[in-house]
Amino acid sequence: VDDSLLREFEKKQELQEQKKIEEQKKLEEHKKLSELEQWKRLEELRKQEKELLTKQIQELEREVNEQESKLKLEGSYSLLNSNDSLLDNESVYKKHNSKEVALPKSILKTSKTDVTSSDCSATNAKWRGLVHISDTLNFFINAEELSAHGTNFDVELTKFLQVKGRLEKR
Repeated sequence: VDDSLLREFEKKQELQEQKKIEEQKKLEEHKKLSELEQWKRLEELRKQEKELLTKQIQELEREVNEQESKLKLEGSYSLLNSNDSLLDNESVYKKHNSKEVALPKSILKTSKTDVTSSDCSATNAKWRGLVHISDTLNFFINAEELSAHGTNFDVELTKFLQVKGRLEKR
């Protein structure tokens, strides 16, 4: 009788130990699965975050490109306006009336319309103004290069920087 009770007790203990081992295995598997699921979720979240950041970066780049193009357009318009105001400045024309400038043939060739002498003189005045501006800028650019090599052009350079500053403000 003792032997049979002892065997039953041992069997129960073995069964309990096996159940505990099986439960531990199930818990470990569940933990592994939950960790895997968490990792998968994290990976998904990272992918989504990366995609979102990529979209935001692309949108920002597009906005920056649009702003740059607007600024370039505004800058070219302001340069055109500042050049027009410089060309209309009578003192520029008066200073260089003696300088003869040949007009390009494309300006003189017109179809079906006659070129009047007033058209030519106005165009000549504008060309004289352009040549004056170009000569002045070239002179000061050369002066700036020479001053970098030690030649003294401080007064002219200061004047150039003032003119340049005024042009940039426009």
